[in-house]
Amino acid sequence: DMDSIDAIVDYAVENLNIISQDYEIVIVTSHRLTDKINVQFLNLLLNNEKFNFKSAMIINQTLLNLYFYNTNVGIIANLGEKIEIAPLCNGNI
Repeated sequence: DMDSIDAIVDYAVENLNIISQDYEIVIVTSHRLTDKINVQFLNLLLNNEKFNFKSAMIINQTLLNLYFYNTNVGIIANLGEKIEIAPLCNGNI
């Protein structure tokens, strides 16, 4: 729901007391978001009169975890509502 995301970003910008046009933003997302939703998210952050950040990057939470361990090869195990296990090689599942 883009209205909810808009409200969350607005809350963060207001409480950090920043002018979004002066900043870049990195968003960490679930691997379940579709490309269509990611495009909508980027449009909200970059092409919106309210925010219009300098730049924005969306990164998958799972990939970010692997990069934290300085690797791009491994096995991803998401354990939660569902159990999903997948190999990862050079950033590709």
